[in-house]
Amino acid sequence: MAIHLRRKHNITSDQPQNCKPFTATLSSTEYSKIPEPGNKEVLVAVQKVGICGTDVEIWSKGEINDEPINHTVPGHECSGIVQKIGKEVTGIKIGDRVAIYPIIRCGACNLCRKGDIICCNDFKCLSLTNYQYGGMMRYLVHPADLVFRMPDNVSFEEATFVEPLSVVLRACMKAKIGKGDNVLITGAGRYRDRFGFL
Repeated sequence: MAIHLRRKHNITSDQPQNCKPFTATLSSTEYSKIPEPGNKEVLVAVQKVGICGTDVEIWSKGEINDEPINHTVPGHECSGIVQKIGKEVTGIKIGDRVAIYPIIRCGACNLCRKGDIICCNDFKCLSLTNYQYGGMMRYLVHPADLVFRMPDNVSFEEATFVEPLSVVLRACMKAKIGKGDNVLITGAGRYRDRFGFL
């Protein structure tokens, strides 16, 4: 497997098939041990990862929204196969094909308890918050309640769109847009395209 990342200079990492996973930082490529899942976590072998405009911004500028990102693994839109499960995990089994929801919340604050996990004061996100895991790893550990089994007819590539499409679907639901409604979609970018798709 090879990954080629470019910023000010080329960074290339070639791995034999039996090599351990790697993490890419903004200035280097590192090899690390395959992580072990905690009691409520799963180990996922990443199969596909989408490259979001945010990933490009982090790589090209080293920051997002003017906030420096010092060490990250790119890729928050990803899918894979469950390899190991924690002792307390239910509803997910080894071998399940899953889409991964990238935002990890504390689960304890008032906002989390109300269901506003995106507003959690202590949230982390794959590839976006100096978090140790991202989709451009061969393996990542993630909370079991944030991976979702995919039907067999959904490809790993299609599953990488779960997160961006959920943003669009939520916006449609909040706006009370229904089938057959006439709407005006303004702006540019891929979320506009997703609105048109739905």
